[in-house]
Amino acid sequence: RRGQLVSKDDLVQATWPDVFVSDDSLAQCVSDIRRVLGPEGMGLLRTVPRRGYMLAGPGSEAEEPVEPGWKRWMAWTSGLTAALIVAMATLWLAQPR
Repeated sequence: RRGQLVSKDDLVQATWPDVFVSDDSLAQCVSDIRRVLGPEGMGLLRTVPRRGYMLAGPGSEAEEPVEPGWKRWMAWTSGLTAALIVAMATLWLAQPR
């Protein structure tokens, strides 16, 4: 969906369908992704305030092919981030009230 706005709700539902994820958690994940991308990728993932996120559109540096190793690494990072959020939510919900 390069060049298209993806709402925060759509992103959360596609990534963590059965888990409550706060806007702060989502923002932290996006921040982690940007940090991994480094200076070259800073313009790749754009924030649309109070609406969602957008990958850079056609004609930008985002059109360059992504190496398979990078995809694998991003898949592992995304999976670990999701697992961490699930673990944190489970621990929080398991606390005595």
